[in-house]
Amino acid sequence: MAEFTGGTGNDTFAVTAADDIIRGLAGADTLTGGGGNDLIYGNQGDDVILLRPTGSTSTFAGNSTLFGGQGDDSINYTGSTGNNIIYGNLGDDTLMGGSGNDTIYGGQGDDVIVATGGNNVLFGGLGNDSITGGTGNDTIYGGAGENRITTGGGNDLVYGNQGDDVILLGVTGTDTLAGNSTLFGGQGDDSIDYTGPTGNNIIDGNLGDDTLTGGNGNDTIYGGQGDDVIVATGGNNVLFGGLGNDIITGGAGNDTIYGGAGNNTIDGGAGSDLIYGNQGNDTITGTSATGNDTVFGGQGDDSIDYSGSKGNNVLSGGQGNDTLIGGTGNDTIYGGVGNDVITATGGDNYLVGGAGVDTLNGGAGNDTFAFAAGDSGLTEATSDLIVGFTTREDKIHLDLVGGPVLRDGAAGNAGYDAQLALANVLISGGQVNVAYVTGSNGNYLFVDTNGNGSVDMSIRLDGAGTTIAQGDLARLTA
Repeated sequence: MAEFTGGTGNDTFAVTAADDIIRGLAGADTLTGGGGNDLIYGNQGDDVILLRPTGSTSTFAGNSTLFGGQGDDSINYTGSTGNNIIYGNLGDDTLMGGSGNDTIYGGQGDDVIVATGGNNVLFGGLGNDSITGGTGNDTIYGGAGENRITTGGGNDLVYGNQGDDVILLGVTGTDTLAGNSTLFGGQGDDSIDYTGPTGNNIIDGNLGDDTLTGGNGNDTIYGGQGDDVIVATGGNNVLFGGLGNDIITGGAGNDTIYGGAGNNTIDGGAGSDLIYGNQGNDTITGTSATGNDTVFGGQGDDSIDYSGSKGNNVLSGGQGNDTLIGGTGNDTIYGGVGNDVITATGGDNYLVGGAGVDTLNGGAGNDTFAFAAGDSGLTEATSDLIVGFTTREDKIHLDLVGGPVLRDGAAGNAGYDAQLALANVLISGGQVNVAYVTGSNGNYLFVDTNGNGSVDMSIRLDGAGTTIAQGDLARLTA
């Protein structure tokens, strides 16, 4: 093994295929390794370390270890098929690997690291680094600083680490990359854009207010902590907002979306999506004309608006005082616990207010309003309201012992208390379990749900006229 040591000037060394040791020392040195298993130290100065002379297209299979040292160094080993180790160390370095499985450390400074082929491990280190993966399966660590990381076509594993990082897919022209990559944004406000690939990627924003964009495969995206923006483009994706007030948009496929804690804004996009708002006051919309979505608002006062949807959706408000709007399809809408407002715009819908003081508007179509025992109260203030009920078109399903038996009554100009008293008279014989009583302040349906001969639930009907038909009622079944 030959050893070569430079001096204080700008030295030039070029070795051949042997296993050599080259030390540049001071000065701006040019050190060319050749095809052996070389050990090269640039040391002080802005050094240039090459595998082969400029203009040469030869390839070499040696496994070399290269140290840039102090200064802004340029290390270019693009012609190597070996597995090299490259250290930039101090300074703003430019480090280029070959087609083998290289390990490259940027060190301190704002470095440019480029891998071409092979399965590489790339470390940005300190500083604001630009790191580009190759065509193989690379593992990339951004390190401290605001890094720009571009992956290639393999199954890559990327850690942004500290700083506000940008992580991109290196697609040019009409290329389509199919690798399955795993990307971690780390600390800071990161931007990860994986638009285009057909692989199934995992993207984790971690800390910070991140912007995360998936590709055409079946991606899994975690926003983590912070107020994140998550966008899915194609494929059947799983999206997690995590902590913070997130904006989440599904793509063209059948997505599963979890809002997490915080007040989130969610749109499922096209496809038949499954959406969980979870905690917080969420805004969930269905703006796509296609797909049959299932939506759970969760805890909090949620707004679920599917007025732009033509699908047959299932919408559930969950806990809280929710506002739910259906579309033009045949929707099933559950208010849940709380004082909810439910509006169905078109289609033949099934509406359940649930516990609390609810307002239910069926809109156009033949709608069904369903009430379990306890869903509506027994006072004027706690009664549910049905708006736009159309007799002989819409239905009311009631939780009863046996089938519904209806009696009508009129309280004249008397108020709610007189209507309730009259309903108890109509029901007290045990042969009737539903009484429809008109009065000066509205028309009420009074229900004996447990069959004991007394009213225990009342429902106000607005716009139903003075009568309701026996055929409008049915027993609620599980």
